Amino acid sequence: MAIFVDLSAEQLLPDAVVALIENQASHPGPDQLLFKVSKPVHDKFQRQRPLGFGVTREEAREINAFAGVNHSGYFVSKSHKCNSCGRELTFYDIFKTGLKFHGTDYVQRFIGGTDYHIQVHKANSTLDVECTVCKTLNVLEHGCYSCDTYTYA
Repeated sequence: MAIFVDLSAEQLLPDAVVALIENQASHPGPDQLLFKVSKPVHDKFQRQRPLGFGVTREEAREINAFAGVNHSGYFVSKSHKCNSCGRELTFYDIFKTGLKFHGTDYVQRFIGGTDYHIQVHKANSTLDVECTVCKTLNVLEHGCYSCDTYTYA
């Protein structure tokens, strides 16, 4: 369970909030941190991350239809190949795994919601991601993935 921190007040300086979150991401502790932030903070934080690898148009349409949104992109910052079939694992694989692990309400909250969130990993974290092609469970080292309203760093 992540520790929730609300930094969404528009009066907070985006540079200061981003610096705080960057510092936390650079020095992760024993718990994940979930920051609720303003759109300017989320956008600034996201611009500092490499876009990396996106999803196909069909995958984006499926995620957007699920969430009732029209996000501009879904990205992972690092290349991760499936250990079994070699598929490039993308936000789509993370999305499908998240639905199984967290359920639709949880995933809908972050992808389809109107709020902006940045989640910071805990120390020594990994991410279990099931390949959508061959169903192999892959254990990924820490990386970043994001959409228009949510970033995991």
